[in-house]
Amino acid sequence: SSTRRGAAVPIALSLWLLAFAAAVYQADAQIVGGSLAEPIEPGTVKWLYRPVTGTTRSMGCVAVSPINGDIFFSDNTARKIFKIAGDTGALSVFAGTGTAGFSGDGGLASAAKIHTVSAITVNHVTGDVYFADSGQHVIRKVSNGTGIITTMIGTVGFASYAGDGSVISSNPTLAKLNGPQGLCVTANGAKLLISDTNNHVIRSFTLD
Repeated sequence: SSTRRGAAVPIALSLWLLAFAAAVYQADAQIVGGSLAEPIEPGTVKWLYRPVTGTTRSMGCVAVSPINGDIFFSDNTARKIFKIAGDTGALSVFAGTGTAGFSGDGGLASAAKIHTVSAITVNHVTGDVYFADSGQHVIRKVSNGTGIITTMIGTVGFASYAGDGSVISSNPTLAKLNGPQGLCVTANGAKLLISDTNNHVIRSFTLD
């Protein structure tokens, strides 16, 4: 179900990684547990992903899995979410085909079209990955272990506000969002907090 919060909800921000300009940068190797293939000394900075030196990219957001150290980040110019494996440092496409749009529910996330990813978070209990596609006004989930993508909340391409109190697990379009740009899973892994940015509210969604 989805509920509205009138007061601000404190959401812990992670400073593990920085995404800006044309690259994703690792600021402190110790915070990631030293699990990357090329660890660096604390207090130094290195880039982990930079497609073409000197090009302008729209790097949307970064999240780190507390389960295995996997790093997820969006390159909105490429219309993809990438993953850097926490154990090997290998780079792979996690979601998106490279074409802006919406498709793929029920299939592999890597074969799904996405638009503009403004937030990513990892459920530290289940390992599922959630992301806010603010360009399509939806929240989508990629299930841990299967890589299957589903739309959890919102009506594709339709910006509005609706759905408080509704049970929307079988019909995500009962809830409406407007440019969501922030996500966080609560400590017990039971709720997803959503910054419904253009509606100027924080919303709480109870996970199955």
